[in-house]
Amino acid sequence: MYPEFDSASIKEAEFLLGLKKEGIPLNVLMDSVVLEAYDGTLCGIAGLKDHCIWMWTTNGIRLHAKEFMRFSKFMLKELLKTEGYLENLIHINNKDHIKWLKALGAKFYKTETRSFLKFQFKESERRHV
Repeated sequence: MYPEFDSASIKEAEFLLGLKKEGIPLNVLMDSVVLEAYDGTLCGIAGLKDHCIWMWTTNGIRLHAKEFMRFSKFMLKELLKTEGYLENLIHINNKDHIKWLKALGAKFYKTETRSFLKFQFKESERRHV
């Protein structure tokens, strides 16, 4: 059984990876972490490879938005200590994730594909949120 990922995460996976959620490669899942709230609510999965950070969320993330933001700030700070920078692409219609990335201090850049933005975090440019 698959968790109910939010529609924006599914669209990004389909476009960027050419996959449906049923076709997520096992190696992607094995290199990921489960985002679970204190009450056991599955909020998503996330991973990092070669400075590329990614996350697919479930609708459960909305139930724990404040907790998730606190955790995100902590994890971003820790990851940037070792990685120096993190980046990926995000679909322009993924408004919730763009808002979250902006709150964390991401910088956004246009791409050749109009429907995606590149986002990036750099330790040297990070404002302390």
